[in-house]
Amino acid sequence: MLCHYLRHIDLLAVYEQLPAYEPGKIKPRLANIPPPLCDTLAPYFVEMAEAVCDYEYAKKWQGFEPIAVAAEVGDLIESELEGLECEIERDTAKYEWGKAISAPLADAPLNPGALEAFLGFASQAQDLVPAYAPMVCLLIYQYDALCSLHQAGNFESALSVFEAIAVTRETLTHCEERHSRDWRTSHEARERAALRHAPTNQQKAATLTEWDATSSDYESRADFSRIIGKRDGIKERTLYDWIASHEKSKA
Repeated sequence: MLCHYLRHIDLLAVYEQLPAYEPGKIKPRLANIPPPLCDTLAPYFVEMAEAVCDYEYAKKWQGFEPIAVAAEVGDLIESELEGLECEIERDTAKYEWGKAISAPLADAPLNPGALEAFLGFASQAQDLVPAYAPMVCLLIYQYDALCSLHQAGNFESALSVFEAIAVTRETLTHCEERHSRDWRTSHEARERAALRHAPTNQQKAATLTEWDATSSDYESRADFSRIIGKRDGIKERTLYDWIASHEKSKA
């Protein structure tokens, strides 16, 4: 997967097929998305491609290789969901009304515990002052989980996710007028973050070099992240995300 939050949707296939996709036609469907959802999700995928390519490169997204667009959109989804996590943490700390919930990653099976965390994260995100860009990314995250649960035949859990999707879509109706500004703000925030993280990038490069050389010595990415994180004083989640993105770039 090109996004470590997505369990089901194949972003590469989406951007390979999206330029020729015709809404309203039953076949071919868009990537591995169930046909009833293709027309719903296609406009959001177009919008995200325009956001990452038009703003960053001043070039239409159709002029890029699908893998490049898919990778940029995957990064956008990751950064927006991580941004929501940070906002939730600040919000819960400020008002002292509970514990912040993180968004489960793609490798966390949607069993009852993970599903509860998934729904709790969405609920906390929806309670924030809404902005268009992160809400679209949250919506894609939710639809991806819905597709995964549908494929697994877990229809009771899928209904719970569908109800949460309805709330996100309602939230979106209140911030659509701001969407152009929100996408641009999102892009500018990513640029500022890149500048802030410049010193960290040196440590990141060294860590990934070590991972490439010694990964076979560890049981898993999580094992490497735990051991090296404790040694170097880096959060395990941060190390895991670095490795996931690194392996994605090599795929």
